[in-house]
Amino acid sequence: MKKILCPLINKEIDEYDCFEIGTVAEGIAKVNSSVGVKEIKQAENFRERCLVCKNHIH
Repeated sequence: MKKILCPLINKEIDEYDCFEIGTVAEGIAKVNSSVGVKEIKQAENFRERCLVCKNHIH
């Protein structure tokens, strides 16, 4: 699986986790137990920053 740098936590995460977190930011899905989701969701301005991230999958 491809790894990408998540600027919200400054760590590499799986591409799938990035997509999953993006759906949470968009309000499409609820937070689940994926690795890093809790840490990312606690990041300041999580939704706004995720939606404008260059890695965000539209």
